[in-house]
Amino acid sequence: MLDLKIEKEFQSFKLDIAFQSNAPVTALFGRSGAGKSTILKLIAGLAKPDRGEIMLDDQTLFSDASGIDLPAHKRGLGMVFQDARLFPHYDVKTNLTYANWAGGRKADLEFSRVVDLLGLAHLLKRQPQNLSGGEKQRVAIGRALLSNPSLLLLDEPLASLDIERKRALLPFLKAIRDEFKIPMVLVSHDPMDVHQLAEQLVIIDEGQVVEKGNVREVFASHAMQERLGERNQSAIIEAEISGFEPEYGLTVFSVGNPSSGAAIRIHTDENIGEGPLRLLIHARDVALALSKPSDTSLQNCLSAKVTEISVSDNAHMMIACDVEGQKLFSQITKKSFDELKLEPGKKVFALIKSVALA
Repeated sequence: MLDLKIEKEFQSFKLDIAFQSNAPVTALFGRSGAGKSTILKLIAGLAKPDRGEIMLDDQTLFSDASGIDLPAHKRGLGMVFQDARLFPHYDVKTNLTYANWAGGRKADLEFSRVVDLLGLAHLLKRQPQNLSGGEKQRVAIGRALLSNPSLLLLDEPLASLDIERKRALLPFLKAIRDEFKIPMVLVSHDPMDVHQLAEQLVIIDEGQVVEKGNVREVFASHAMQERLGERNQSAIIEAEISGFEPEYGLTVFSVGNPSSGAAIRIHTDENIGEGPLRLLIHARDVALALSKPSDTSLQNCLSAKVTEISVSDNAHMMIACDVEGQKLFSQITKKSFDELKLEPGKKVFALIKSVALA
Protein backbone atom coordinates (compact mmCIF):
# COMPACT_ATOMS: atom_id res chain seq x y z
CA MET A 1 0.00 0.00 0.00
CA LEU A 2 1.13 3.54 -0.79
CA ASP A 3 0.39 5.92 2.07
CA LEU A 4 1.44 9.54 1.92
CA LYS A 5 0.73 12.72 3.82
CA ILE A 6 3.10 15.43 2.67
CA GLU A 7 3.48 19.18 2.43
CA LYS A 8 5.82 21.28 0.35
CA GLU A 9 5.80 25.05 -0.09
CA PHE A 10 6.92 26.81 -3.22
CA GLN A 11 7.18 30.53 -3.91
CA SER A 12 3.59 30.85 -5.13
CA PHE A 13 2.23 27.38 -4.51
CA LYS A 14 1.68 25.01 -1.58
CA LEU A 15 1.34 21.27 -1.95
CA ASP A 16 -0.67 19.60 0.83
CA ILE A 17 -1.51 16.01 -0.16
CA ALA A 18 -2.82 13.00 1.73
CA PHE A 19 -4.13 9.71 0.30
CA GLN A 20 -3.74 5.94 0.56
CA SER A 21 -4.02 3.38 -2.21
CA ASN A 22 -3.47 -0.34 -2.66
CA ALA A 23 -4.97 -0.41 -6.17
CA PRO A 24 -3.05 -1.94 -9.10
CA VAL A 25 -3.14 1.47 -10.82
CA THR A 26 -3.75 4.78 -9.06
CA ALA A 27 -4.32 7.78 -11.33
CA LEU A 28 -3.52 11.34 -10.32
CA PHE A 29 -5.76 13.51 -12.47
CA GLY A 30 -5.96 17.26 -12.82
CA ARG A 31 -5.19 20.28 -14.93
CA SER A 32 -1.64 21.23 -15.88
CA GLY A 33 0.12 22.87 -12.95
CA ALA A 34 -2.06 21.17 -10.32
CA GLY A 35 0.95 19.49 -8.70
CA LYS A 36 0.63 15.93 -10.06
CA SER A 37 4.17 15.54 -11.40
CA THR A 38 5.61 17.12 -8.25
CA ILE A 39 3.88 14.42 -6.19
CA LEU A 40 5.61 11.71 -8.27
CA LYS A 41 9.00 13.39 -7.79
CA LEU A 42 8.42 13.52 -4.03
CA ILE A 43 7.51 9.82 -3.94
CA ALA A 44 10.54 8.97 -6.10
CA GLY A 45 12.97 10.94 -3.95
CA LEU A 46 13.78 13.42 -6.73
CA ALA A 47 12.44 16.21 -4.51
CA LYS A 48 12.06 16.47 -0.74
CA PRO A 49 8.85 17.32 1.15
CA ASP A 50 9.00 19.98 3.83
CA ARG A 51 6.89 17.89 6.18
CA GLY A 52 5.04 14.60 6.33
CA GLU A 53 5.54 10.93 5.63
CA ILE A 54 5.66 8.60 2.64
CA MET A 55 5.18 4.88 3.24
CA LEU A 56 5.23 2.01 0.76
CA ASP A 57 3.99 -1.19 2.33
CA ASP A 58 6.08 -1.50 5.52
CA GLN A 59 8.94 0.70 4.30
CA THR A 60 9.28 4.38 5.25
CA LEU A 61 10.57 6.33 2.25
CA PHE A 62 10.36 9.71 3.95
CA SER A 63 9.49 10.96 7.44
CA ASP A 64 10.50 14.36 8.76
CA ALA A 65 9.47 13.27 12.29
CA SER A 66 11.83 10.28 12.17
CA GLY A 67 14.55 11.98 10.13
CA ILE A 68 14.21 9.45 7.28
CA ASP A 69 14.78 10.45 3.66
CA LEU A 70 15.85 7.51 1.52
CA PRO A 71 17.79 8.58 -1.58
CA ALA A 72 16.09 7.85 -4.89
CA HIS A 73 18.35 4.93 -5.80
CA LYS A 74 17.49 3.15 -2.52
CA ARG A 75 13.71 3.47 -2.77
CA GLY A 76 13.32 0.61 -5.24
CA LEU A 77 10.96 2.55 -7.51
CA GLY A 78 10.75 2.76 -11.31
CA MET A 79 10.14 6.16 -12.90
CA VAL A 80 8.98 6.84 -16.46
CA PHE A 81 8.97 10.46 -17.61
CA GLN A 82 6.92 12.05 -20.36
CA ASP A 83 10.01 12.51 -22.54
CA ALA A 84 11.46 8.97 -22.01
CA ARG A 85 14.96 10.27 -21.05
CA LEU A 86 16.94 7.45 -22.62
CA PHE A 87 20.73 7.57 -22.63
CA PRO A 88 21.52 8.75 -26.20
CA HIS A 89 24.99 7.13 -26.35
CA TYR A 90 23.73 3.63 -25.47
CA ASP A 91 21.71 1.26 -27.64
CA VAL A 92 18.29 -0.03 -26.59
CA LYS A 93 19.59 -3.18 -24.91
CA THR A 94 22.09 -1.22 -22.82
CA ASN A 95 19.40 1.27 -21.86
CA LEU A 96 17.10 -1.55 -20.79
CA THR A 97 19.71 -3.18 -18.56
CA TYR A 98 21.02 0.08 -17.07
CA ALA A 99 19.81 -0.65 -13.50
CA ASN A 100 21.67 -3.97 -13.53
CA TRP A 101 25.05 -2.94 -14.91
CA ALA A 102 25.16 0.57 -13.42
CA GLY A 103 23.23 0.15 -10.16
CA GLY A 104 23.59 -3.53 -9.35
CA ARG A 105 19.80 -4.03 -9.23
CA LYS A 106 19.05 -7.51 -10.54
CA ALA A 107 15.57 -7.77 -12.04
CA ASP A 108 13.16 -10.43 -10.88
CA LEU A 109 11.55 -10.28 -14.31
CA GLU A 110 13.21 -12.12 -17.17
CA PHE A 111 14.77 -9.81 -19.75
CA SER A 112 13.26 -11.81 -22.64
CA ARG A 113 9.79 -11.67 -21.09
CA VAL A 114 9.87 -7.88 -20.80
CA VAL A 115 11.28 -7.54 -24.31
CA ASP A 116 8.59 -9.80 -25.77
CA LEU A 117 5.75 -8.12 -23.92
CA LEU A 118 6.81 -4.64 -25.04
CA GLY A 119 7.68 -5.73 -28.58
CA LEU A 120 11.31 -4.60 -28.38
CA ALA A 121 13.20 -7.59 -29.80
CA HIS A 122 13.80 -5.94 -33.20
CA LEU A 123 14.96 -2.70 -31.57
CA LEU A 124 17.69 -3.95 -29.22
CA LYS A 125 20.64 -2.78 -31.34
CA ARG A 126 19.15 0.58 -32.29
CA GLN A 127 20.21 3.94 -30.87
CA PRO A 128 17.53 6.13 -29.22
CA GLN A 129 17.72 8.76 -31.97
CA ASN A 130 16.51 6.11 -34.42
CA LEU A 131 13.34 5.31 -32.44
CA SER A 132 9.84 6.73 -32.78
CA GLY A 133 8.17 8.43 -29.83
CA GLY A 134 6.15 5.34 -28.99
CA GLU A 135 9.21 3.09 -29.24
CA LYS A 136 11.17 5.36 -26.90
CA GLN A 137 8.39 5.21 -24.33
CA ARG A 138 8.26 1.41 -24.53
CA VAL A 139 12.02 1.27 -23.93
CA ALA A 140 11.69 3.68 -20.97
CA ILE A 141 8.93 1.51 -19.49
CA GLY A 142 11.03 -1.63 -20.05
CA ARG A 143 14.03 -0.02 -18.36
CA ALA A 144 11.88 0.87 -15.35
CA LEU A 145 10.46 -2.68 -15.16
CA LEU A 146 13.93 -4.22 -15.30
CA SER A 147 15.06 -2.09 -12.36
CA ASN A 148 13.05 -4.47 -10.15
CA PRO A 149 10.63 -1.80 -8.87
CA SER A 150 8.16 -2.27 -6.04
CA LEU A 151 6.17 0.62 -7.53
CA LEU A 152 6.11 2.08 -11.04
CA LEU A 153 5.69 5.86 -11.36
CA LEU A 154 4.41 7.05 -14.76
CA ASP A 155 4.53 10.79 -15.42
CA GLU A 156 2.26 11.49 -18.41
CA PRO A 157 3.83 8.62 -20.42
CA LEU A 158 1.35 9.04 -23.28
CA ALA A 159 1.02 12.83 -23.40
CA SER A 160 3.66 13.49 -26.07
CA LEU A 161 2.35 10.80 -28.44
CA ASP A 162 -0.04 11.19 -31.35
CA ILE A 163 -3.35 9.31 -31.26
CA GLU A 164 -2.13 6.28 -33.21
CA ARG A 165 1.02 5.80 -31.12
CA LYS A 166 -1.01 6.31 -27.96
CA ARG A 167 -3.47 3.61 -29.02
CA ALA A 168 -0.55 1.30 -29.72
CA LEU A 169 1.08 1.88 -26.31
CA LEU A 170 -2.03 1.54 -24.13
CA PRO A 171 -2.23 -2.27 -24.55
CA PHE A 172 1.37 -2.57 -23.32
CA LEU A 173 0.52 -0.63 -20.13
CA LYS A 174 -2.53 -2.85 -19.61
CA ALA A 175 -0.39 -5.95 -20.08
CA ILE A 176 2.11 -4.69 -17.50
CA ARG A 177 -0.72 -4.08 -15.06
CA ASP A 178 -2.33 -7.48 -15.63
CA GLU A 179 0.71 -9.73 -16.14
CA PHE A 180 3.51 -8.33 -13.96
CA LYS A 181 1.25 -7.15 -11.10
CA ILE A 182 3.55 -4.21 -10.32
CA PRO A 183 1.48 -1.39 -8.79
CA MET A 184 1.53 1.89 -10.69
CA VAL A 185 0.88 5.55 -9.99
CA LEU A 186 -0.11 7.24 -13.24
CA VAL A 187 -0.13 11.01 -13.72
CA SER A 188 -2.52 12.15 -16.44
CA HIS A 189 -4.80 14.96 -17.52
CA ASP A 190 -6.48 12.73 -20.11
CA PRO A 191 -9.71 11.05 -18.91
CA MET A 192 -9.25 8.25 -21.46
CA ASP A 193 -6.00 7.18 -19.76
CA VAL A 194 -7.82 7.08 -16.43
CA HIS A 195 -10.72 5.09 -17.88
CA GLN A 196 -8.47 2.60 -19.60
CA LEU A 197 -5.95 1.93 -16.84
CA ALA A 198 -6.85 3.04 -13.32
CA GLU A 199 -8.78 1.43 -10.47
CA GLN A 200 -8.22 4.28 -8.00
CA LEU A 201 -8.57 7.96 -8.88
CA VAL A 202 -7.25 11.01 -7.03
CA ILE A 203 -8.22 14.45 -8.36
CA ILE A 204 -5.59 17.10 -7.67
CA ASP A 205 -6.19 20.85 -7.92
CA GLU A 206 -3.82 23.62 -6.81
CA GLY A 207 -1.82 21.21 -4.69
CA GLN A 208 -4.83 19.76 -2.87
CA VAL A 209 -6.76 16.49 -3.05
CA VAL A 210 -10.27 17.35 -4.27
CA GLU A 211 -11.71 13.82 -4.58
CA LYS A 212 -10.30 10.32 -4.12
CA GLY A 213 -11.58 6.76 -4.26
CA ASN A 214 -12.89 4.12 -6.67
CA VAL A 215 -12.43 5.27 -10.27
CA ARG A 216 -16.09 4.84 -11.27
CA GLU A 217 -17.42 6.75 -8.27
CA VAL A 218 -14.89 9.58 -8.46
CA PHE A 219 -15.33 9.83 -12.24
CA ALA A 220 -19.04 10.50 -11.66
CA SER A 221 -18.38 13.22 -9.06
CA HIS A 222 -19.14 16.88 -9.61
CA ALA A 223 -15.43 17.65 -9.25
CA MET A 224 -14.51 15.35 -12.15
CA GLN A 225 -17.38 16.45 -14.38
CA GLU A 226 -16.41 20.09 -13.88
CA ARG A 227 -12.86 19.32 -14.99
CA LEU A 228 -13.98 17.31 -18.00
CA GLY A 229 -15.90 20.30 -19.38
CA GLU A 230 -19.25 20.45 -21.13
CA ARG A 231 -18.17 18.60 -24.27
CA ASN A 232 -16.52 15.70 -22.44
CA GLN A 233 -18.76 15.03 -19.47
CA SER A 234 -19.10 11.27 -19.19
CA ALA A 235 -19.55 8.32 -16.86
CA ILE A 236 -17.89 4.95 -16.38
CA ILE A 237 -20.26 1.99 -16.34
CA GLU A 238 -19.00 -1.32 -14.98
CA ALA A 239 -20.38 -4.26 -16.95
CA GLU A 240 -19.88 -8.00 -17.36
CA ILE A 241 -19.40 -9.71 -20.70
CA SER A 242 -22.38 -12.03 -21.05
CA GLY A 243 -22.42 -13.07 -24.67
CA PHE A 244 -21.29 -12.65 -28.26
CA GLU A 245 -23.45 -12.39 -31.39
CA PRO A 246 -21.08 -13.53 -34.17
CA GLU A 247 -23.53 -12.87 -36.98
CA TYR A 248 -23.48 -9.17 -36.06
CA GLY A 249 -20.01 -8.90 -34.49
CA LEU A 250 -21.54 -7.65 -31.23
CA THR A 251 -20.33 -8.33 -27.69
CA VAL A 252 -23.10 -8.21 -25.08
CA PHE A 253 -22.41 -6.58 -21.71
CA SER A 254 -24.74 -7.04 -18.74
CA VAL A 255 -25.13 -3.98 -16.52
CA GLY A 256 -25.90 -4.68 -12.87
CA ASN A 257 -27.75 -7.89 -12.01
CA PRO A 258 -27.91 -10.09 -15.15
CA SER A 259 -31.52 -11.00 -14.28
CA SER A 260 -32.52 -7.35 -14.83
CA GLY A 261 -31.94 -7.71 -18.56
CA ALA A 262 -30.02 -4.41 -18.74
CA ALA A 263 -27.43 -4.88 -21.48
CA ILE A 264 -25.22 -2.90 -23.84
CA ARG A 265 -24.06 -4.25 -27.20
CA ILE A 266 -20.77 -3.07 -28.69
CA HIS A 267 -19.21 -3.92 -32.04
CA THR A 268 -15.98 -5.90 -31.62
CA ASP A 269 -13.86 -7.57 -34.27
CA GLU A 270 -13.89 -10.84 -32.36
CA ASN A 271 -15.22 -12.54 -29.25
CA ILE A 272 -13.26 -10.81 -26.47
CA GLY A 273 -14.00 -13.48 -23.88
CA GLU A 274 -15.51 -13.15 -20.44
CA GLY A 275 -15.17 -11.01 -17.34
CA PRO A 276 -15.85 -7.47 -16.15
CA LEU A 277 -14.95 -4.42 -18.19
CA ARG A 278 -15.53 -0.68 -17.96
CA LEU A 279 -17.48 1.31 -20.51
CA LEU A 280 -17.01 5.05 -20.97
CA ILE A 281 -20.19 6.77 -22.10
CA HIS A 282 -20.25 10.48 -22.97
CA ALA A 283 -23.28 12.52 -21.92
CA ARG A 284 -23.62 13.87 -25.47
CA ASP A 285 -24.08 10.27 -26.70
CA VAL A 286 -27.08 9.55 -24.46
CA ALA A 287 -30.63 10.50 -25.43
CA LEU A 288 -33.67 10.12 -23.17
CA ALA A 289 -37.19 8.89 -23.86
CA LEU A 290 -40.29 8.44 -21.68
CA SER A 291 -41.22 5.17 -23.36
CA LYS A 292 -39.12 2.43 -24.88
CA PRO A 293 -38.86 3.07 -28.63
CA SER A 294 -39.61 0.15 -30.93
CA ASP A 295 -38.55 1.52 -34.33
CA THR A 296 -35.01 2.84 -34.03
CA SER A 297 -31.52 1.95 -35.21
CA LEU A 298 -30.15 2.45 -31.68
CA GLN A 299 -29.55 -0.96 -30.12
CA ASN A 300 -28.71 0.14 -26.60
CA CYS A 301 -31.68 1.17 -24.49
CA LEU A 302 -31.52 1.03 -20.67
CA SER A 303 -34.21 1.63 -18.11
CA ALA A 304 -33.15 4.53 -15.85
CA LYS A 305 -34.34 6.96 -13.22
CA VAL A 306 -33.56 10.69 -13.14
CA THR A 307 -31.54 11.60 -10.01
CA GLU A 308 -30.11 15.10 -10.65
CA ILE A 309 -30.75 17.97 -13.06
CA SER A 310 -28.42 20.89 -13.78
CA VAL A 311 -27.92 23.56 -16.43
CA SER A 312 -25.16 22.61 -18.87
CA ASP A 313 -25.07 25.80 -20.99
CA ASN A 314 -27.47 28.29 -22.55
CA ALA A 315 -29.05 25.62 -24.74
CA HIS A 316 -28.58 22.35 -22.83
CA MET A 317 -29.41 20.58 -19.59
CA MET A 318 -27.35 17.85 -17.88
CA ILE A 319 -29.43 14.96 -16.57
CA ALA A 320 -27.91 12.43 -14.16
CA CYS A 321 -29.66 9.05 -14.12
CA ASP A 322 -29.39 5.90 -12.07
CA VAL A 323 -28.94 2.72 -14.13
CA GLU A 324 -28.76 -0.42 -12.01
CA GLY A 325 -27.08 1.50 -9.19
CA GLN A 326 -24.60 3.28 -11.47
CA LYS A 327 -24.61 6.90 -12.61
CA LEU A 328 -25.13 7.80 -16.27
CA PHE A 329 -25.22 11.34 -17.70
CA SER A 330 -27.31 12.67 -20.59
CA GLN A 331 -26.92 16.10 -22.17
CA ILE A 332 -30.16 17.19 -23.85
CA THR A 333 -31.52 20.47 -25.16
CA LYS A 334 -33.59 22.71 -22.92
CA LYS A 335 -36.46 22.29 -25.38
CA SER A 336 -36.35 18.50 -24.98
CA PHE A 337 -36.12 18.91 -21.22
CA ASP A 338 -39.26 21.05 -21.14
CA GLU A 339 -41.17 18.74 -23.48
CA LEU A 340 -40.27 15.62 -21.46
CA LYS A 341 -41.11 17.41 -18.18
CA LEU A 342 -38.18 15.73 -16.45
CA GLU A 343 -37.75 15.85 -12.69
CA PRO A 344 -35.83 13.80 -10.08
CA GLY A 345 -37.41 10.39 -9.58
CA LYS A 346 -38.94 10.22 -13.08
CA LYS A 347 -38.46 6.94 -14.96
CA VAL A 348 -36.92 7.23 -18.42
CA PHE A 349 -35.16 5.15 -21.05
CA ALA A 350 -31.54 6.01 -21.87
CA LEU A 351 -30.68 5.55 -25.56
CA ILE A 352 -26.94 5.13 -25.96
CA LYS A 353 -25.37 6.07 -29.29
CA SER A 354 -21.68 5.37 -28.69
CA VAL A 355 -19.52 3.59 -26.11
CA ALA A 356 -15.76 3.50 -25.47
CA LEU A 357 -14.47 0.15 -24.23
CA ALA A 358 -11.67 -0.21 -21.67
